[in-house]
Amino acid sequence: MSDRFLSASEAARILGVSEKTIRNRIDAGTILAEKRGRVWRIPVDEIGESSEGPKGSDRISEHSSEPPNGSESGFGRSEGSGHRSESASECDELRGDRDALITELEVIRTKLGASEQQSELLREQLEQATAQIDRLTMIVANEQALRMKALPSPFSWIKRVAQFRL
Repeated sequence: MSDRFLSASEAARILGVSEKTIRNRIDAGTILAEKRGRVWRIPVDEIGESSEGPKGSDRISEHSSEPPNGSESGFGRSEGSGHRSESASECDELRGDRDALITELEVIRTKLGASEQQSELLREQLEQATAQIDRLTMIVANEQALRMKALPSPFSWIKRVAQFRL
């Protein structure tokens, strides 16, 4: 096995296929690869065997890279099937999360609808209370005006008192 490695995108460029095709071949087990973090590391020899003639092998040397610490562990054709089951479980987990979010969204929409109805009801009550306050304010103003006319003027009392003293 080679001590030079390629990323999935480099291998795709060399073979003239998409990166998705390379990942599918890794999943199917037709290309050996090791996943380090989020990056697939593919031995140059694997791409050389997959390429057709000198086209692939001429371009391999210019895109290859050295593995860290000279390590070659973790390679094998079973890697793809393990990745597939991990992906399936991740998909199932994501579907569960999506379903939970959809349910939560429906609950929030229901609460929002109820809040909007309550808000409309409170707005109507506020308008009614404002109209009632306006009516009462006018009634009080009219009552005050009537009382002012019914009471004698304070100056008239002063004149009467002044007349009696003289």
